[in-house]
Amino acid sequence: MNSALARRRRRFRDEVAPIVAAPAKHGHDWLLPVAGIGLVGGGVLVWMFSGNIANAAAKVAALAGFYADPSSRAAPYWAAITAASQATGAPANLLAGIADRETRFGQTRGWNGTTGPSIMGDNGNAFGMWQVNRTYHPEIVSLQWDDPQVNATEAGKVYMDAYTNLQNNGVSADLLTRAALDAYNAGWPTVLSAIKSGADPDSVTTMGNYGTDVLGRAAKLTTAAA
Repeated sequence: MNSALARRRRRFRDEVAPIVAAPAKHGHDWLLPVAGIGLVGGGVLVWMFSGNIANAAAKVAALAGFYADPSSRAAPYWAAITAASQATGAPANLLAGIADRETRFGQTRGWNGTTGPSIMGDNGNAFGMWQVNRTYHPEIVSLQWDDPQVNATEAGKVYMDAYTNLQNNGVSADLLTRAALDAYNAGWPTVLSAIKSGADPDSVTTMGNYGTDVLGRAAKLTTAAA
């Protein structure tokens, strides 16, 4: 081999090749700011709907047989619940269970961001921590519904009306309490129709577990709260 050619090949082989920076790629520069916006937006949504998320999680847990203890949430309103129970005949523990199921005693973020005793739901049609619905109980609008005792009393009337109607239509004593709770959610004619067709009364309620869930919450009430 030509000696000059051999020297050129050795020099090319032994020398360190220069490092040349690759041109910057800008095709995905938008990913980072978009991800940041998504994280911030997701955080805001979680904050806005935290009550709803907690309530939904509690309902899903109830489907698996886990019932939340409403004692700490019920405690500030126990005097109002007791007065409503005495006025209507609806058991106090069931009234507490209903309020916890409906709004976690106002901790769920309701329609237009409402919370607490002034919480509203169903696009402004359901009032207070017991979510008495004006579509079926229009009298609630004319009352001081954001007073917990007033709201609990109206809820007690709704429950007892359902209880009486179901009892008068032959619903058995062993099913009556749960059926009346289901009727609080779905209306007693709907619940009665389900029972007469051989279906479980829970099946016609929201998430298919309303009565069982309220009974589970009511059973969790501690003596201290009650």
